[in-house]
Amino acid sequence: MRIDIIIDIPDGEKLKKYSKNRLIKIFKDKLKADGTEPKKFKVFDVVLSDCTAIADLDLPRDMVECLSKHRIYYLENLSKYRFTHIYDFLVDLSGKEYVELLNNEMKKYGAKYLDYYPSEIVAVSDCDLSIRAINSLERNNCYYLQNVAEKTEGEILHMRNFGKACMNELNNSLKKYGLRYLD
Repeated sequence: MRIDIIIDIPDGEKLKKYSKNRLIKIFKDKLKADGTEPKKFKVFDVVLSDCTAIADLDLPRDMVECLSKHRIYYLENLSKYRFTHIYDFLVDLSGKEYVELLNNEMKKYGAKYLDYYPSEIVAVSDCDLSIRAINSLERNNCYYLQNVAEKTEGEILHMRNFGKACMNELNNSLKKYGLRYLD
């Protein structure tokens, strides 16, 4: 079994000049200082990476706590999750506003989700859709075309006030952005 551990070390930039063996020793010493017995496991490798802590971003506290609760501590962790997975627990917390905040921070740092870059995410309100189609989609928590792509065509058609005309508009928008239904 392999376990990756990330330890935040102040002034980590200074460590870049050390050899791998020296870094492993520093890592083991850090574990001892934290009260962990390094003999219980073997350290095979140490890699320095530039990680951006979620807590250091310009995000509301409850949003940071929500991401931490889902074990997302670093911006780079988001690359392991699909957009719709992150969307599901953020939209429950504060609607579409927190999704937009996170996407803006990700754009700033060049981070991405497993399946999309934040710049590829398209709000249904930015598409050529009628007000009726937009309202129906948003009432069903489909604020983005990527949310629609996670549903079947049948699920969309069963939304209240969403008829064939709305479906044609939506199909054109999905096609324009290279997306399709879950079917």
